[in-house]
Amino acid sequence: MMRLSTHIFLYSITVSHALITGNIQIVGESLSPLGGAGIQYLPGSYVNTFPRWYVDFHRDNKGKDQQDMDKDKDDAENDATISFQLMPLEGTCTIPHDAQEQSQQQQQQQQQQFVDPTSNEELWWPRDLQTLQMRPSLDVFVKGGIPSLVMAGMQIRVPPGASMDGKEWRNFGRNSQPLASLWTSFSMVVEKGFRVETFYGRNLLEQNQHDGMEHVLDWKRVGEQQNDDEDEDEIGAVAREERLFQSTRGTQRAVEWMGKLLANLEDESPLLEGMHIVSIPVHEEWWDLPEMIQGGEGDDGYKLVSVATMESDARALLKMGKDIMIMSGSSLLSVDVSNIAAGGESKYIPDVYLPLYNKQAI
Repeated sequence: MMRLSTHIFLYSITVSHALITGNIQIVGESLSPLGGAGIQYLPGSYVNTFPRWYVDFHRDNKGKDQQDMDKDKDDAENDATISFQLMPLEGTCTIPHDAQEQSQQQQQQQQQQFVDPTSNEELWWPRDLQTLQMRPSLDVFVKGGIPSLVMAGMQIRVPPGASMDGKEWRNFGRNSQPLASLWTSFSMVVEKGFRVETFYGRNLLEQNQHDGMEHVLDWKRVGEQQNDDEDEDEIGAVAREERLFQSTRGTQRAVEWMGKLLANLEDESPLLEGMHIVSIPVHEEWWDLPEMIQGGEGDDGYKLVSVATMESDARALLKMGKDIMIMSGSSLLSVDVSNIAAGGESKYIPDVYLPLYNKQAI
């Protein structure tokens, strides 16, 4: 039997200056929250005010062998306990650190120190964090407890082994939690083959049709099959179909979890009022982000994207460009991954981040 637990951690809808640039585009058949049909736009400053939530999974594996645990992951009706927690716009690391032992005053003081992690253009990787991890997610725009828009998502974290305090961090500074800039109708989730897939692209120089050289993005898959040397065009049809199946199944499971969560909301749940963004993992596993390539005059970053689509080839859709993606009613999250200065060396780092970056603060 599924068990639900709801934890609200430092809930705030304070308007902040997040790095959501330009307008959010809404495509698909449904009406936008502002009214009207067709392509609609939401100002970035407006989206800044939406509280962000994420769904996490915790399983009781006591007494189970590996075969049983693998079976659990394939069963949407197992005993997984869902932890449903708020990621505030100006709030905490999304894994509460001893939240039960903190007074309300201490939590409010911390809230003032954390920065807004949301960005729809960049993902900053501090040099003193050895590893960042991600997993694809289905992000849902909820208005008054009703899902109306859906988007490709991506959850990012500093894993416990990479932080100075040995804990998981989601909000690890500015530009640490990406958000899609292209949203689509929630009705897309019932379309056959609808799924979320993630890719990264590094710049390559290739000869064009005019005998010149141009920069192109070489798209590779992010995930457990991640391989910089693999040519996506040369993998077999069976392997390609299996990847498609896994992504579709994971996405549909996320839709099911979303339905269960909304159906079991308590009367006082904040989701029943106002506008919110809820992020549900497509896969439970976390995957290491591709490493930055060191060399030349600096670090060679890359483009990191998440695509939610019903089209048969998400990678080909990326190559066709954003206009085609809009025509197909797909959703796109796209950020530039780049190294930034070490967080532990900053003179201006808020005290609340010291346990993550500075061992002496622990």
